[in-house]
Amino acid sequence: MALLLMSFTSTVTPIPKNKGLNPIDSTNYRGITLNSVYGEVFDLIMMHKFSEHLCTSPLQFGFKAERSTSMLLVSVHDTVSFLQRVRIACNAERCTS
Repeated sequence: MALLLMSFTSTVTPIPKNKGLNPIDSTNYRGITLNSVYGEVFDLIMMHKFSEHLCTSPLQFGFKAERSTSMLLVSVHDTVSFLQRVRIACNAERCTS
């Protein structure tokens, strides 16, 4: 039983965020988890079995297939541009009436 549990353990490795940052400050690191092969296989089986029951928000962009954070920036830019045009049109309408 102990061997089975040990085969599913993961190792968290600290990776520095950027060069030149204070190496003593723990906030300058991000944790990367290294899973065992058994853990990865278990994750894949679980995802395959339960993926239809799992859902994410349609507003999530990062860490989602075909939804990058660059797409979010384009969406925000388009929304702001649209709202600015609407505001200009409303202001112009008030001036003419």
